[in-house]
Amino acid sequence: MDEDKLLIITRLKKTYEYTLKSLENYPHKYLELKKHIDTTILEMIELCYIANYGCKVEENKILAISKLSMVDYYLKLSYKNEIISKKKYESISKHLLEIQLMLKSWLNINEKSE
Repeated sequence: MDEDKLLIITRLKKTYEYTLKSLENYPHKYLELKKHIDTTILEMIELCYIANYGCKVEENKILAISKLSMVDYYLKLSYKNEIISKKKYESISKHLLEIQLMLKSWLNINEKSE
């Protein structure tokens, strides 16, 4: 199981790795915020795997979309608190927007097939 057959999972993993590199220098004061970003993206990956294997598919996709919105919010807080630059915020947000579109498309495909 080296390669993920689902493009969205591959995209999430790459975004996670990129985000981790961007968050390396978080001040100690904001480590909890960094932890939330980290954990939430990992939970999104897990939800996509679960949905891909057919377990509560629609519910898990909706949860993944909700968690994506939370990651965006955490990143916005990071930017407002001047922890990450505007460039990093916009770059990660661009990745998140693409993932959001993929998740919504994936959700719509399942709704149409039912």
